[in-house]
Amino acid sequence: MKDYLKRNYNWLLLLSISFYLLGLVLSLLIDLDMKIDDNPIAKLIADSSGWLILVFTVILAPLIEEFSFRSWAIRKRWTKYLSLILSSLFLIAISPIFAGVYFAAFLTLLILYRNKENLLLIILSFISSIGFVLAHVNNLEITVFLLSLPMYFGVALFLSYIAIRFKFRYAILAHALYNFTLLFAGGLIIPFGSTIELNEGNYKGTLKPVSGLIIKTDHNQYGGYSAKIHRKLITEIVKDLNFDSPYEYSSLLTDY
Repeated sequence: MKDYLKRNYNWLLLLSISFYLLGLVLSLLIDLDMKIDDNPIAKLIADSSGWLILVFTVILAPLIEEFSFRSWAIRKRWTKYLSLILSSLFLIAISPIFAGVYFAAFLTLLILYRNKENLLLIILSFISSIGFVLAHVNNLEITVFLLSLPMYFGVALFLSYIAIRFKFRYAILAHALYNFTLLFAGGLIIPFGSTIELNEGNYKGTLKPVSGLIIKTDHNQYGGYSAKIHRKLITEIVKDLNFDSPYEYSSLLTDY
């Protein structure tokens, strides 16, 4: 068993899966209400073009983030310093303090273990994964982010495993596939759920799930005011309307 874990970095794969499952369990055990205004990613998806979100999430983000946080896995000396510079710049936008500490730690480890390639790869997989987690700290409201932290760390370790065990380009593909899966599960690509007919007091109309790739521009009257509501979370719409809904899909992207 010990030899199996050492061989081909299988222990890193198991560790990444363990962290991801821990985050998944925490998110299931601790139920937090997610509000669009308190969660930048949800608000961005609700306010932006679905096609723009798709291109950025599935193409641009994997390329930018992988070159920033895992290009060291190409195993060239200059790519390690490229990763150091890019990932540090990435973190400056989050916090100059985070970026400074991260840069100093990364550079120190590069110098100390420059002649121990295999050990350095493992060390960089961990420090870059920490940087990857910190780079996403503003994605969610802080309480939700802390619950999701093990999942972010698990994903980062898994992508490091892919980059080390196979090739760097496969880490980019795995990252893109993971992001696409999240969009699919969230209903951005294919809508999930049934149509709701609203007839509660002043609120009348039809609420139906739509793909985030469908752009709606029409206006409808609800409760005496005109509202253009495009791809808001179903729980937020129901809360705004003060209407009890049979929907249980907290991540469903919808439109009136």
